[in-house]
Amino acid sequence: MLNYNVQWSAACFENLVAERYAHFFALMQHGAVVYIGKAFRQGLEEVISTSLEQHGLDHAACTLYLGRIREVGTGQINAASVSAIHDLIVFARKPHLNLAGKFQYQGAADITLSNLGCHQLPARLRAENNRVFVAKPAMSAADPIPAC
Repeated sequence: MLNYNVQWSAACFENLVAERYAHFFALMQHGAVVYIGKAFRQGLEEVISTSLEQHGLDHAACTLYLGRIREVGTGQINAASVSAIHDLIVFARKPHLNLAGKFQYQGAADITLSNLGCHQLPARLRAENNRVFVAKPAMSAADPIPAC
């Protein structure tokens, strides 16, 4: 089982030149994830601008998050691992503008993934034998207790 942690942080469209790199990006509208893309070994400005254009989105109406793989267990960060993580997140979250991978998960490896910094994405995911498991968030003291 390969283990990965992805750190997400909010970014400014106008300041993408200052960002060094990202493996992924997420576009949000009205608090919901509408698209998750890969940015591995690509220019952030170009890939994000192209995605906005292709999907008819205005950057003024979107919030942008950049995802960076921070911790790698026994795996490596390469094109295959970035694709596996992307496929897992897209399948688990099903953003309406992502066309491929929403309805069938065809991951190549068994992986566990922690997403940190973006509450709109599942905090923990696991893919095992081509099945995806999404961990439910832990309840906090402020959460209401459901009635029986």
